[in-house]
Amino acid sequence: MYRIIYINEEALNKLKSYKNKLQNLIKLAKRNYYRKQIEKHDNDSKGLWSIVSDKVRKREGIDCIRDSDKRMIEDRQHTANEFNKYFATTGRKMAEKCGVKYMPYKPLRNPNTIAFFLSDKTEVMEKIKELKNNRASMDEIQ
Repeated sequence: MYRIIYINEEALNKLKSYKNKLQNLIKLAKRNYYRKQIEKHDNDSKGLWSIVSDKVRKREGIDCIRDSDKRMIEDRQHTANEFNKYFATTGRKMAEKCGVKYMPYKPLRNPNTIAFFLSDKTEVMEKIKELKNNRASMDEIQ
């Protein structure tokens, strides 16, 4: 019923060789697929993010991206630098497109002056209510 098949050394080496070739072909096909997907979604950030999230879910690295000069790069350090450059400049580019200039919401204070702000009765009462009862303060007075 059961047969035992003896595999000789030559057949085992052939099997390993074919297995390695198959794995390399699969890896190359995946790389080409993602390269074509990146080229297809070159100006579509939503499409690029779908590719990135697809790769992240599988716990595989991104093999290649396009840099700002539209060249395909595969070096991991260069890829990381391109992502950093893209995300570091996105806010500034969007602000330039909108044409809104930066305006601080509060005027800048002069560090060489001191100013006190007026307080009213309700503010003082709220601060008193925030104090904890039956506890000594920093000066150890209850």
